[in-house]
Amino acid sequence: TEGVSTTDLVGRLLLLTKDHLSGSALDGGLGPNERSCVSVRMLTTTRRIAEFSSRRAPSPGDTVVYVDGAFDMFNVGHATTLEKAKALGTYLLVGIFDDDTVNKMKGNNYPIMNLHERVLNVSACKHVDEVIIGAPVEITEDLIKTMNISIVAQGSISSRRRRCPSGDEAGTVTQVNEVPKRLGILREVESEYPHLTAAAIAERIATNRLTYISRNSKRNALENEYYSNKKHIAEM
Repeated sequence: TEGVSTTDLVGRLLLLTKDHLSGSALDGGLGPNERSCVSVRMLTTTRRIAEFSSRRAPSPGDTVVYVDGAFDMFNVGHATTLEKAKALGTYLLVGIFDDDTVNKMKGNNYPIMNLHERVLNVSACKHVDEVIIGAPVEITEDLIKTMNISIVAQGSISSRRRRCPSGDEAGTVTQVNEVPKRLGILREVESEYPHLTAAAIAERIATNRLTYISRNSKRNALENEYYSNKKHIAEM
C-alpha cells in the first residue's frame, strides 16, 4: 500500500535507539537521498479502508467475538491469535487502540505504526469481519450491548495493559477486563508466538542497525525517485 513501506517502518524502528545517532556514519541527520520516516503520510480514505475490509455485517444468528489491542507491526502471532478468537464464534470484531493509548501503555516511541496503518493491516486479515477504530481501553457493558458481543477473547500474552496511575509503583501494569470477567464471557486463547512482539522486532533491528541503516539508505533513494516522478493513477 502506498505510504506504508518496510523502509519507513525500519526507519521508525531505528529511531527507538540512540546509538545510531552518534558517529560520522550514524550522525542521525538525513542525507540528500533520505526522506524522514514521517514525511510521507498515507492518505487514508473511507474507500481505501473499505477495500481492505470484509464488508460483512453480523446476522441475527452470528456469535460475535470481540478482541482488542494495539496490533502494532502486525505479524503471524497476531494472525494466529485472531484465527483462534474467530473460532470461538462466527463473527470477529476487533478493537484497535489509538496511538495515544498505545503510547501510554508501552511508552518510548510506540506504536511503530500509526492507527490508520494498523487498521488496514488488521482489516486485511481474513479472520476479521469488522474493526473498531480507536477502541476504548475499558470494555464496558455499553460496548458489549451495543455491538451484541457474546464472547471477549484475550491472548495469553496480551498487550491490553495500562500503566498504573501516578503514585503507584513505577513500571507496573494492570489488566482491565473486569466487566467481561464478571459477565462470564472472557475467554483466553493461547498465543503461539509469545516472543514475537513489536519490542522484539525493534530489538532485532537495533542489534543489526548498521546493516539496516545501509540498506535503508539505498531504498530511500528509490522511494525518493518514485515520489518525485509520481503521477495520478485512478483507483478502482
